[in-house]
Amino acid sequence: MLPLSSAAILSLLATGGTTTNSNNNSPWSPSEWIINMNIGRELSTGSSILPENWGTSGARLCLQIPILIESDRTASNVVDDGFLGAKKSYQLHVLEDPTFIGMKGEQTVKFEDTGAWKISLSSRCGVGNKLRFYLDVSSNNNNDDNNNNIAAQRNDVTLFHNERLYFISNCWRKDNNNKELELGITEFQKI
Repeated sequence: MLPLSSAAILSLLATGGTTTNSNNNSPWSPSEWIINMNIGRELSTGSSILPENWGTSGARLCLQIPILIESDRTASNVVDDGFLGAKKSYQLHVLEDPTFIGMKGEQTVKFEDTGAWKISLSSRCGVGNKLRFYLDVSSNNNNDDNNNNIAAQRNDVTLFHNERLYFISNCWRKDNNNKELELGITEFQKI
């Protein structure tokens, strides 16, 4: 099983969002996103983090997960593992379990219905705020696999049941004259 720090091997390629609430000027409007995950070994990942043979073939496990971001607080019984930071975090919901094509044909990866998110605000203009969120791979998966702990596998890239996937991304506020967003875009273009 991969250690909790396995989040280091995940590449979040893109997120797209469309607001589902008619009041799309409100930051508290629910918003549907599609998370495009491209999971595999990254060159920058140290060998001490991953099992020796995990992802060495160059295989990638690509999943598209539609989620709903909401402004409802997470339940008080949700265990905070320290990733989201301070006490206040908000709910996100997996709208549909993703599928991928593997050696056994089309397979579905089951996720828990509810995850959590939080934005850590930056005090400096043009410096990205940090959007942090997580999704939990479900313990209930219908894939017929000899290893009951495997939730998804493509060659030597594996996700396990009951594994938490962590995500971090920069995000910028849109102000009246778009200064912050423009500064953020300028910083990205340098990379």
